Amino acid sequence: MTSITVTLIGAKGLMDKLGGLSGQVPAFMQAAVEEGAGIIRNEAVALAPFRTGTLRRSITMEIATSGLTVTATVGPQEPYGKYIEFGTGVYAEGGGGRQAPWSFKAGDGSWVTTRGQKPQPFLRPAFDSKRGEAEAEIKDVFGILVTRSMAQ
Repeated sequence: MTSITVTLIGAKGLMDKLGGLSGQVPAFMQAAVEEGAGIIRNEAVALAPFRTGTLRRSITMEIATSGLTVTATVGPQEPYGKYIEFGTGVYAEGGGGRQAPWSFKAGDGSWVTTRGQKPQPFLRPAFDSKRGEAEAEIKDVFGILVTRSMAQ
């Protein structure tokens, strides 16, 4: 899974300027990070290999907030997602897979020998290609929420 962490820098000065709105800043940050991370999640879904759709449907986004730090974690809930992303066997990125072929019994009762599966990255390319757009969205949404609240 990949994550985006946003920490409000200059929080004390901002909180002083916002006065009565300072209590809303964590909620504003969470909403902004959700929007930005959603861009990366949507791209990961679009890039994920498709056979049955289970992997794509399993790609979720979790938000965690601690004070003025918000972290969004995007990734598949299906345990095999990591094998799709990084490959297996002799093809595993980083060389951590089995180096010898192995056999297993398929669902139809036949035996299959394999050397592994080549990586089909979808999560890292989604993050790499949409990071800038996500960061801009986070800034925009946060600014809009603060501006709207100040106008009320």
